[in-house]
Amino acid sequence: VLYFAGIACFGVLLCMLLGAGTNRPGEEDRTVVVLGCQVRGETPSLMLEKRLQVAYAYLEAHPDAPCVVSGGQGPGEDISEAEAMYRWLVERGIEPERIYLESASTSTAENLRYSAAVIREEGLPTDIAVATDGFHQWRGGCYAAENGLSAAALPAKTPWYLLECYYVREVLAAAKTLVLG
Repeated sequence: VLYFAGIACFGVLLCMLLGAGTNRPGEEDRTVVVLGCQVRGETPSLMLEKRLQVAYAYLEAHPDAPCVVSGGQGPGEDISEAEAMYRWLVERGIEPERIYLESASTSTAENLRYSAAVIREEGLPTDIAVATDGFHQWRGGCYAAENGLSAAALPAKTPWYLLECYYVREVLAAAKTLVLG
């Protein structure tokens, strides 16, 4: 019975994760919030670059939309994730004055909490578009709502060979979020 209950819970959580990526932004300008991910030295990892690509596409299509890049500096990173994202976007032509850095966060919850503070301090739209992997959209939306932000999804394409591992990990993280907050 416990085995089947566990499988059912896993299935429900997986459906929640898959559904969160379908909540796409409309035509209105939103503040793009790019959630941090590993940086190797000063270079965005493959997963972070995929997040930056979807953020870039949105910012190109919405030339008045601002962007918050969110992520601190972890072990093995020569600069903060936010600084690496800022450089990547500016190198591709996004105006520096549209990009706000949040360089203190070390988790998804902190990414959204600290980004919400930047958004309020700068008077940016609280309707946001979260640029992160599709599997990560549900928790990003939960933490955005906790901080008074209305989130839509800009799901990055995760390399196929990483999907199984990250979806299992994210189902467990979602369960923890639901149980412990």
